[in-house]
Formats: sequence, structure tokens, C-alpha cells
Amino acid sequence: MKTFSFLSGVIVLLFLSYSQVSAQEAAEFGCKGKGFGYLRIVDSPDQCRKYETAVTFGQPAAAQQESVPAVKQLKVYDASGQFIGILINSEVWAEVNIYSPDTETFFYLNPDWENINQYYTYEEALYYESQDCTGTPYRSNYYPYFNYAFRNSGVYYKASDIVESISAQSSVYGSTDCHTYDVPQEIEANRAIVMENLPFTLPIEGPLQFRYE
Repeated sequence: MKTFSFLSGVIVLLFLSYSQVSAQEAAEFGCKGKGFGYLRIVDSPDQCRKYETAVTFGQPAAAQQESVPAVKQLKVYDASGQFIGILINSEVWAEVNIYSPDTETFFYLNPDWENINQYYTYEEALYYESQDCTGTPYRSNYYPYFNYAFRNSGVYYKASDIVESISAQSSVYGSTDCHTYDVPQEIEANRAIVMENLPFTLPIEGPLQFRYE
């Protein structure tokens, strides 16, 4: 029995040694030309020239020596150079949809038509289940925007990503006046969370600048 155990251990060690050698032999190396697209096979990554990138085949991706280039983005700045966010898309009437990585929030910016060089987010109504506009504020999910910033009565809010069915009995829009419904409004809504800190200073002064970096 001891002889069998000893032989089994030797076989396992030989198998592991063979597997490691096989893995090393399976690995192949190449040199990829930067900007030229060619690839030549070499015996060692040390044979790659200064204008080539070493590439390893037959090993996990983590073991490869080729670095992944940083992804560039179209970033938005105001007239003073203040960073606003990453451009998502823009509309024909100068509206700009941006994403703020600092707050993980989307901002849909549109110009103030009385001063075309100042940008704000859209004004939206807040709905309440109370009759006097107190308690938890909600934003209608008629347009399903999540993690989206908007303003109401000069305060900025962020719409949560959870949709709830509520029975709204009052709302505020365009002023601080509370409007009460004779008949409760059944709506799908998101909770409106007050944004304590905005990622930029208001108002956003235009013209906006776009940089690919």
C-alpha cells in the first residue's frame, strides 16, 4: 500500500511538471506593428522592436502584454472651461444631453430663450400623495428617464430608478403654489431626490465647448 501511494505521488508530480512545460510550450509570441496592422511571430517578446507591441498567445488574457488603449470621450465644457459632463446626444434646437460621472446622473440641458448663452435643465412637475404638497415628492414616469436630473421651483432633483404607482392628490409646477386635484391622479412615478451638490456651477454659460479627449 505504501509503495502504491509513493508511485501515485510520483505520477502526479510528473503530470503537473508536464502540464507546466506544455503550457509554456503552447504559448506563442508575436510583435504587432503600431499603426500598421501587421503581426510577426517571434520566439520571445524581447525580440519586439520599439515601434511594436508584444502579444502573447495561448495564455489567459491577463497574461498578455498588450495594453488596452484608453477610450476617448466627447466631453462638454462651458464658456469658462468648466467641465459639465460627457456628451450623450444633442438635438436640433440646441438641447444637449450629458452624463455627469461625478454624480452618476443625466442632465438634459436646454438654453434659456431669453438668454441663449445660458443653459438649464428642464422644469418638471412634482406630485404628492398628500393634499397640501407635503411628504415624498414624485416625478411622473410618463417619459421614462432614470437617474435623470430636473428642476422644480429653483431646486434640483434626481429621479430614482424605481417606478411606483401612486395616487397623486396635489402637485407643484412652475412656481411654489400647490395645486390640489378634485379627483386623485393615478400615475406611474419615480421618487424625486433633492440634489444637495451639483457637479457644476449654475447658470451654465455658453457657448458650449466640445472636446474629444
